[in-house]
Parts: sequence; structure tokens; C-alpha cells
Amino acid sequence: MIYTFYSFKGGVGRSMALANVAELLYSRGLKVLMVDFDLEAPGLERYFDVERAKHKPDEVINKRGVIDLLISYKDLRSLPLPKVSQASTTETDGNAFPYPVEPITTFIVPIYEGGKNGGTLSIMPSGRRAGDEFTRYAERVRSFAWDNFYANWDGELFFEWFRKTVTAKDLFDVVLIDSRTGVTEMSGVCTYQLADVVIFYVTPNYQNLDGSLKLAKSLARPELVEQGRKGRPLSLLFVPSRVEQGLGPKLDEFKNRFDLAFSGMISTKLKFKKSAFIDLMVPYTLDYAFAEDVAVREPDSPKGVYLIQSFEKMIATMAQLEPETSPLGKLYAPKDEVEKQIKLAEEVFAQFTPNEQESARKLFIQLVRPSRADDRSEDSRSQVNLSSLDEQTQQIARKLNEARLVVIERDGSSQEKVQVAQEALIRKWERLQGWVAKDLQFLLWRQRLQGNMAEWDVRKDRSALLTGLPLKTAKIWRDTRNDVLTVPERWYIDESLRSQRRKIIAYTISVTLLLLFLITTYVWQARRGRAQQDEEIKNRAILAAAYNKTGLEDINNNNPDSAIDSFNRAIELKGDFTEAYKNRANAYVMKGNYDGAISDLQEAIKLQPDSAPVHYDLGVALKGKGDRDQAISSLNRAIQLNSNYADAFKARASVYLSQAKSDAAVADLSQAVKLDPKDATTYSNLGLAYEKMNNYDQALSNYNQAIELKPDYAEAYLNRGLTYKSKGDKDSAIANLQIATKLTNDEHISSQANKALVELGKAPSKVQVRVYLQFNDAGDQKIIDSIAALLNNKGYKAVKEVSSGKTFGDVRYYYQEDKQTAEDVRGVVQNALSANGLKLNVSSISLVGRFPNITRGHIEVWLPPLVPSTPQQKPPTNSNSYLPKPKAKHK
Repeated sequence: MIYTFYSFKGGVGRSMALANVAELLYSRGLKVLMVDFDLEAPGLERYFDVERAKHKPDEVINKRGVIDLLISYKDLRSLPLPKVSQASTTETDGNAFPYPVEPITTFIVPIYEGGKNGGTLSIMPSGRRAGDEFTRYAERVRSFAWDNFYANWDGELFFEWFRKTVTAKDLFDVVLIDSRTGVTEMSGVCTYQLADVVIFYVTPNYQNLDGSLKLAKSLARPELVEQGRKGRPLSLLFVPSRVEQGLGPKLDEFKNRFDLAFSGMISTKLKFKKSAFIDLMVPYTLDYAFAEDVAVREPDSPKGVYLIQSFEKMIATMAQLEPETSPLGKLYAPKDEVEKQIKLAEEVFAQFTPNEQESARKLFIQLVRPSRADDRSEDSRSQVNLSSLDEQTQQIARKLNEARLVVIERDGSSQEKVQVAQEALIRKWERLQGWVAKDLQFLLWRQRLQGNMAEWDVRKDRSALLTGLPLKTAKIWRDTRNDVLTVPERWYIDESLRSQRRKIIAYTISVTLLLLFLITTYVWQARRGRAQQDEEIKNRAILAAAYNKTGLEDINNNNPDSAIDSFNRAIELKGDFTEAYKNRANAYVMKGNYDGAISDLQEAIKLQPDSAPVHYDLGVALKGKGDRDQAISSLNRAIQLNSNYADAFKARASVYLSQAKSDAAVADLSQAVKLDPKDATTYSNLGLAYEKMNNYDQALSNYNQAIELKPDYAEAYLNRGLTYKSKGDKDSAIANLQIATKLTNDEHISSQANKALVELGKAPSKVQVRVYLQFNDAGDQKIIDSIAALLNNKGYKAVKEVSSGKTFGDVRYYYQEDKQTAEDVRGVVQNALSANGLKLNVSSISLVGRFPNITRGHIEVWLPPLVPSTPQQKPPTNSNSYLPKPKAKHK
């Protein structure tokens, strides 16, 4: 099993406790792995700077670890060729992984080997960080994008492989993870996905208690286990740490708060002599707290006796959560208690009437979670709401509770829950095992049903009801096992059936009404016909709508001239076509023709005088022309018509900023934030307004909010860096400006940031060469992705975009200094195409001096639709005729 040691704040003795527990488990003959997942503050290896260690701390930090494993996986997966051999993609436990990855054992460092009881102790360090490697390590940790790793690199699948691999029987018996503190992506991986048990270390202060309680409640949600963890249970354990005995009444008060907060979250299978707080309490011992030594190495030392006792109790408690067949479970398995439970269960069952025995059978099989074939684990306990049972089964549950065979207790929502008192009863009572084996298929289906029901409870959306084959299967079980299903289960299946019937009825009615309509229309038109004038108006309107649609497509394809022609035809056909006027105005704005846009929007206002969006568009166009007073007037009207029009407040604030009316801009942007609190751009603009007022603290607060909403917001980092520069905070300014240069593809942002860095006495960040891959056919995405990966591996920044521009296959550069780089890019593209069987000669085109707005380090690759083994025709002599305009950048 995997145990994650977690604390909401640092300095609570979490890592020291993990080291002591690891040392004890090793001394008892177990194979133990420690994983240092505290990537930002690593150092678990320092607790094992002892003579008998095979690798000392200075050697461990020179070994690869967690961050190196993650980077290695991404690097290998980025390479299209060669494929990694099967031997390197399969670990020792036989868990096949679909992507290339180095064997996990290459990232694990032995600490102790060949203990007297056969135990071993190993560590997977945080990563290589010895000497000059530390700077590279820090950069890797800082720049690792966890959201991107899960979204684009199958992060969940990767850590599932990691979990199954390190817990393989032939590798380790127990895995201990030292987690990052607080609420971070790293702590989420350690607690939510990897852990079987999360051990919270809580010092006697209410900030630690409240923070731990919030995360514990999040982890205890039923839908997390049923859906996020795919039914794999998660146990929580809470340890009061670094407790000073001299606190007196304050300690008693904290104990009461501790018990009240966590008592309902601790597994009912755990038995304590007094209480979780008293039994697991880790005392504060100054010598060990200061030196962070491992107390269990000094069993005869009086100063460490109470610490050692607390860690011994911790291991005994952990063993209660283990299967009895596991190495740790075998060390502490209470066999006599299990036999007593089975004997008691048989005696109580024999006293029931036949009807009561049937009710007991139905109850017990609901309290078992059968193991899944792919998990290869043992059956475990499940809970059921007492109120969901029929009256007779509730009575049986209460009798079994009195006999201490089941436990009835209230959860956080005050619902009474029923579960088996000891999990060993599920695995050892032959009668119960027989019931489960007989109903195994039904119980496995029921688990899936409960997962669907959990989704329904969260969403309350009809799309969460059963449909199709799952609904047919549920109806079969509803008809054959109705007596075993709970009231909520029967209701959920019946509601799914009712929803299906309603859909069928609605569909039948819709089809019938459509047929009646078509028949009626046909008969009416056949008898009466349409007047020629009405027919012409209708046809003109239809044709106008078609031209309007074509114009919108032209706008989307960045072709304003063609769009204007289409909108002209639409307005000629239908003079009161408001949408066409609005759309033509947008096309005029794209061309910079603000007079034309203003004229069209004024015409649209005549047709729809109370349309807030039209007044808003007019205000934006007037602002673009530079007529600020009229722009304010139009935006005022938009806000008057719609007081919740967030975009209008934002636009008016932009005009106020251009007029140096910072107070008015702050007022408008503050209102926009209230109406649209998730827009990072609004917070950034509000910060800019405060900065113009020299209110740097408020400016920084809003930039912080913008970055929290959008962590890759380069412009917000730039503005925050410039504000720190204005405040005189040089270090913070440099840090933010450097981040801005790394996040952005915008030359304007890069140049501003580098200019400020030079002014601060810092070398400008190296401009990364940007390669824009323009391609015509979305069906070529796979080959384009492989080209982008190769370019990124060579240190370029590849940007992929589908373009409507015609091309015959070429690489373009805009500065003589970029010629050699363009040739290198051309070679990469040519080789990638040839490797994929594509016969295309990629040429190199110089556009030096043609487009002064383009900055250095800008390379473009234009590819036509790619057809394997089809020769491409040569471009015409006049190359200017097929060169599309370079992609516009921010100025």
C-alpha cells in the first residue's frame, strides 16, 4: 500500500516522522520505498547520513529522481522515432504501459540492503540537484506545468502506472510518500491519485487544523472514490504532531477541537486504546526537532522514548488498514479476533427466522465491495444509507449493530450509514463469501450503478441518467433482483426509464407534427399558391441571409474585402437587414476603415434603436477612429440600455485610460469585475489603471488576481514586473519580467520586458526562435504535430495554425541574420516529410526588408495539403503572387 505523509503547513515534523516509520518497517524485515515528492523543498535523504547507508546524502542528490522521471517520460514520448522496445515499457509486475518510459528502478537509490530480517530501504529522490545541477533542477520544477501534464500527456494514466509499478509484490511491501505542503498540484497527485492512506500531520494551532480539515473533506467526497479513484478506497489518518505537554488547558481545548473535526473521517476499522489524539500524538522533543535525527536508531536513549513509542503506535495503526495477507498486515493481524467475529456471526445468524436470515443476506451483500479483476485486490467494505433499506432490513441492521457485527454511525451530512464492523469478516466468513460469489455479477453491476448515481447526485442533469445498453441491463436487474435493490437505486432506474419514454413520446409527437405541417403546407400551397410579390420578398430574404452567412465565413477566414462584397449584396437584397450592417461594420474595422464602420452602425441603430450591442459596437468603432467623446456617449447609451453589460464597461474604461481619466477607468473596471469575475484581462487592465494612479499596491493585487485566473498570462507578468520596477523592488521585477519573456510569443511583450531587464542591469532573455507552421488541411494534423515536436526538441518554439493562404511548400525568413536558422528549419521539415513518404521539395524564400513590423527570430513554414507520393507542381515565376501576408503580430 501507499502511504502519503501530508501537512497543510511546513515545520510540523512530517518528514522526520516518515524517516522514523521507514526505519522501523525496514528493521521488521519489510521492503520499503520512500518517495521525496516535496519537489520545492526536498531533502528526505539527509535523515540517512549514517555509516551503514549504501549511498550517503551527497551521493543520493547526484541521482535522478521524481522530476527526472517526469521529464524523461515527456522527452521519450515526444520522439516519433525510434519506438522504444517492449522491454522498456513494461515493469516487473507486468503492468503494460502504452508509451515509452524508462524502467522505474533506474530512478530508485538503495539506502539499506540485506537487513537482518531481510528488509530493504530505498529512496526515489526528488531529482538530481548536486552542485551545478541545482539551478537546472530548480528550473525544471518551477517550469513543470502540471495542468498541461494531465491534459496533454496522459498524466492520470502515467501516475496510475507509477502506483501499480512501485506497489508490485516483487519490488516493495510499503511505499511512503513525502508530499508537498499546502494545496498544490503536487500534493494533489500524492493524496488524491497515488495514496491508499493519507496521514495528516497537524500541529496544535488552528490554522493547521482548519487547512487539514478542508483538504480532508475534499478527499472524503464519495464521488472522488467512485469516479476519480475508480472505486479504490482512500483512508484518512490524523496525527497531532509536535505537541508540547506544558500547554495545559489550551492543549485540552485543542484536543476537543481535533476530536470534533476529525472523528467522523477516521476509518471505523481502526481501534484505539484511548483515542486517535492520545494514541497517535507525537510529542515535541527539542533535541530531535532541532537536529531532525531519527529517534528509532537510539532505542535506549531516554530523550527519545516517547517519540519511539508514538512511531510504534503509528505502524500498528497502519497495519490495521492493511489486508491481513500483506507483509505489514501479517505482523499485526489479530487472528483470534477474526475467529471470534466469525463465530459470533454464525451464532447471531442462526437465531434469526428464515425471513430475517434473508434480510440479513440482502444487507450483508450490500456492505461488500467486490474486488475488480484488473485490480487483483481483496473484497472490501462498502457503506449504505440506513434510510435506503426497507423496514425489516433496517431492524436486522440494528440487531447486527447491537451484536457489533455492523456499525451504524452518522456521517457529515447527518445520514446514518451502515458498514461491516471488521473488514476481516468479509474476507474470512465463508457464508458471506458464498453469498458474494453467487451474486458477483450483480454486485459488480451495482458498483457501476452507484457510480452513475453519484454523478447524478452531483449534476442533477438528465444527461446523467441511464440510456442505451446500460439502461437495458439495469431494467433486467430491476425486474429480476428488485427485492435486493435499495429505494434510491429503484428510483434512479425508474427515472431513467421514464426519461427514455418521454424522449420517445416527444420524438413521436415531433415527427407527427412535422408530417402534419408538411402535408398542410403542401395542400395550402397547392390550392392557393403564393402571391408573386411575397414570394420574391421571401426569396430575396433567403438569398440575403445566404450572402450574410458567406460574409461571416470570410471574416472568420480573415478576408475582409470579400466579406464586404457579400454584405453589400445582402443589404442590396434586404435594405432593413440590421445584422448585415453590423457585420459589414466589423469587416470595415478589420480594414481600419472606421468611417465606414461608423456609418453602418448608425444605420443599424436607426433600425434597432434600443439594441445595446449595436451602441457598444459603435462606441468601439468611434474609439478606433479617435473620437473619444462620441465613443463615451455611445458606450453610455449601451450601459443605459443594459446595466449588466460588462464588455461596455470594459470598453468605456479603455477610453477613459486613453484620456488619462484613471479614476473613471478604475470605477468602470471594478464594475466589470463584479459582472465578469473570471476575466483575467479585466483584472490586468484594472491593475494598469491603478498603476497610472501610482497606487502600486492595488495594481499588484489586481495583477496577482489576473495571474491566478490565467497562470500563463504573459502580459500580466510584464505589467507586474514593470510595477515592481516602479516600486524599486528590483528582484521581484526581474523575476516577473523573465517569466513574461518565457511565456510569450508576442514580440512586443518580449521587447518591453527585455528593455526593462536591461534598465535593471540584467541581461535580456534570449529570444527563442518562433517557427509558425501554416498548413492548409486539418487532416494533416498528425504529420504537422511530428514536425512541431522535432522543432521543439531542437529548441525552437513551434506554433501550429491552419491557414487559407495558398502555398507550394516553402520556409520564409525576414532578416539576413535568420537565414542559417531558416535553412536548419527547412532541413528538419524536409527530413520529416521524406520520412513519412511525402515527395515535396521545400524551398527557402527571403523576405528581408519586406515587412518591418516582423521582429528577428520569426520563421514561417507554409505547407500545402500533403498527399503521400504525389509530386508537387512548381511555383509560378512571380513568387509575390502566391505569398500570403505574414501573420500579424501585436504592435
